[in-house]
Amino acid sequence: MKRILLCSLMVVCLCVNHVSAQWVVSDPALTKLSQITWAKELKQAYEQFEVLDKSRNILTESLDLYRQVSGVIKNSKMVLNVLKLQGEMLKLSATECSRSDVYTPEGYAAYTKVLNEIMDESITSFDLLRTVISPEMKMTDGERLKIIIDLDKKLREQQDKLLDERSRFNTVNDAIKRIAALKSN
Repeated sequence: MKRILLCSLMVVCLCVNHVSAQWVVSDPALTKLSQITWAKELKQAYEQFEVLDKSRNILTESLDLYRQVSGVIKNSKMVLNVLKLQGEMLKLSATECSRSDVYTPEGYAAYTKVLNEIMDESITSFDLLRTVISPEMKMTDGERLKIIIDLDKKLREQQDKLLDERSRFNTVNDAIKRIAALKSN
């Protein structure tokens, strides 16, 4: 009997695992702040998506109209340049609005706001191009080309503005990255 009791006690001692518990800690203020921040970021991402989606739709519609206009306008390098510029700007904005190497959320929010404003201006220009190349518009090819040349110039200015903003943001973001690296050392 002693032997069975001793064996049982030994088995129990060997089989017992270390058990510990942890208190659940809740910080309502931090939780609420996280939810508010997440909501703002979600709203900002939705607004950026709307601008990019609107740009893509306008580009698609403009390409459809482009296929319907006269040969002079269709073969115009200016129309092709305007379409190409809009596509490049759309691609650049989409890339910039989905960056993950951001060190200051406030600065990035201001940057993406400027990008959205530039793309809104671009969409306005593109709406005008769509109207100008529409076969229903009663204009001569010369009048159309003059407006298209003006649109090309305006879109180039908007693209330059977009590139300048990207360069400015990259400079500030890189400087903050270096400062953070120096502080951590």
